[in-house]
Amino acid sequence: MASTTNCVLPHRRVPDEGEDFTDSNGRAGVGDGEKAIWDYAKDGGRPVSGSHEGSLLCVGHLSKLTELIAFTPTMVSWLRSNISPSGSQKDSDGSKKPKGPSTPLPLSDAAVDAADAELACLASWTRMVAEERGENGPDLSGAWWNAHDDRVAGIRAGNTSIVDEVTRYLLRRIEWIAEQDWIEEFLDEVARPRQTHLARWPHAIKPRPLKGYLCRECDRDTMVVFPPSNGPIYNTAGQFIHSWPVAVTCTDLRCGWKVPESEWPMLERLWQQLETERKGKRTA
Repeated sequence: MASTTNCVLPHRRVPDEGEDFTDSNGRAGVGDGEKAIWDYAKDGGRPVSGSHEGSLLCVGHLSKLTELIAFTPTMVSWLRSNISPSGSQKDSDGSKKPKGPSTPLPLSDAAVDAADAELACLASWTRMVAEERGENGPDLSGAWWNAHDDRVAGIRAGNTSIVDEVTRYLLRRIEWIAEQDWIEEFLDEVARPRQTHLARWPHAIKPRPLKGYLCRECDRDTMVVFPPSNGPIYNTAGQFIHSWPVAVTCTDLRCGWKVPESEWPMLERLWQQLETERKGKRTA
């Protein structure tokens, strides 16, 4: 059954010649029958059905939001790996330390701050989602907090897994989130900083294809893995165990099936294959 709700975000269309319009930035104009614009359905734009009954996002925009959230661990890991352009560290008096073979390269303070901002954004929305749903949210003890307003401010050293937990929590509730009247604000708050961070620290963020695993629903080779922020996990004997992802989903917008988390352990052989290939590329 088709959804009776429409997407609240702007969509692309070509206004008819002589048609008055107001684009998504609030600019008024007259169509020429050729130039495309983006506008809201409420302003006379093209209505697009929600992804499901009650959803305020179409299939495309829901997929975009899912990717933005699912890529957060990868983005945080990337930002926290960036090296300071100066390539030098300073002593407590401000003078440069001499470089030596054991001197670690300094991380970029700005990039680490950006990683903290990525977590702070999702954590803020996570707390609101949990409150509105009347449930306990994920454990945020791995974060450091702003004492002035009781908000998550960043990641405590060695606790990047908190990003994975927050991400999984939101992804499990993504359909419900898409039905809320604040969804446009949510999407904007997640998307804008991501655009800024990628502009400053460019990175080709792509999900990993899940080779050898066809989508159960559409039978296509369209399954991908959104990796976590931390690296692979090994046991005390050095054997690969797993590196749990944050999502495993079909990228075909006509399908979008997700592998239930309860079935992730059965994919462990494929996780190992992906990690082996990734390590091979890094050493090549």
